[in-house]
Amino acid sequence: MKLYHFTRREYLSSILRVGLDQGDIPMSKTQGVRGISLTEVDDANPKHQGWHYPLTQKLEFRLTVELEPDDRLMRWKYVPDVIRMDKKWWKILNGEPYKWWVYFGVIPPDKIVQIFNTKEKRHLSPGEIDELKKLPPIRSREYATTIEWISFEDALRTT
Repeated sequence: MKLYHFTRREYLSSILRVGLDQGDIPMSKTQGVRGISLTEVDDANPKHQGWHYPLTQKLEFRLTVELEPDDRLMRWKYVPDVIRMDKKWWKILNGEPYKWWVYFGVIPPDKIVQIFNTKEKRHLSPGEIDELKKLPPIRSREYATTIEWISFEDALRTT
């Protein structure tokens, strides 16, 4: 299955080394679970994605990932049925849920089959990708310290 993940330049080195492993899915204003946001739409225009606010800093690069069906890959619209997500919070975050997916795990670098620079409207060459891998990885977190991040297993609904 072909899906897309959007990111910024400074995260590419880490992503190319260890994969997509730093995503987050808020479950409420105070709690979240690690998960990688994916979409079926290859267009970086927030309006076409159904996003409620522009994430221009995260739209610089589009990663194409190829994934096999897996119990950790699910459509966004089913997420609150699987994890303990506040339904009100889910509605606030919701835009075009039929286009969105979440992967609760690490997407390894070999599943990233293409990188597209959305500003320059071109694919990165193998040489450019090799150069990006040489850059120091950035693993910083920009999240509020008031959010408690829990494991996927701990977030599962028990009822």
